[in-house]
Amino acid sequence: MAGAAVIVHVPAHLHAASAASGSTFLLNARSGRWHVLNPAATAVWRELGRTGDLRHATDPAARRLVGELAARGLLAAGPGTPPPAPGRDRPAGHLPTSGTPPRPAAVVAFAVALLLLRLPFRVTVRVVRVLHGRCTRPASPAEAARAVAAADAAADRYPGRAACLERSLAAVVAAAAARRRVDWVLGAAEDPCRFHAWVEVDGVLVGRPPGTPEDVFLRVFSV
Repeated sequence: MAGAAVIVHVPAHLHAASAASGSTFLLNARSGRWHVLNPAATAVWRELGRTGDLRHATDPAARRLVGELAARGLLAAGPGTPPPAPGRDRPAGHLPTSGTPPRPAAVVAFAVALLLLRLPFRVTVRVVRVLHGRCTRPASPAEAARAVAAADAAADRYPGRAACLERSLAAVVAAAAARRRVDWVLGAAEDPCRFHAWVEVDGVLVGRPPGTPEDVFLRVFSV
């Protein structure tokens, strides 16, 4: 029927954070893939997430943009629950760690992290949630710092790739092995655009400085 509504929605597995420039960082929690929308694309994406009605995108350029958003999996056909407003949360501070020799348990935790990151990202996230469910209590700042330092020590001796994603997940596994829970956080910063993964306890980033002040990173997704 001419003029009938064509309904779309923002998939629930997309997590967003708003940059000061008006751009939006998006993480697909199923695939682990990052997307960045410029301010114009952000305006269209938010409006469609709010209304779900493609009739609002009447401009040809907007319709082309809608097609691109759908092709990237940032919009899906059919009705859905409107997404929450993108956040602008940042770590509340930084807890540094000191050097430590690698411990056998941390080496095992790092190996487990490498294996988990070979799985589909949604499976990795599910495993982390299971580990959290089995932990008896949150880690203290000192316990979190020890877990991160031990994971870093194991990663430093690994001959392959050992970036923030591998290191942070290894720290999560190391803490869980001691039945302590830390938050695994993925976030982003702009100017220049970059992505980072880290461990938090009580909202504080734990670990080595990420090469830039920690308060420029926005939390996009946490487990």
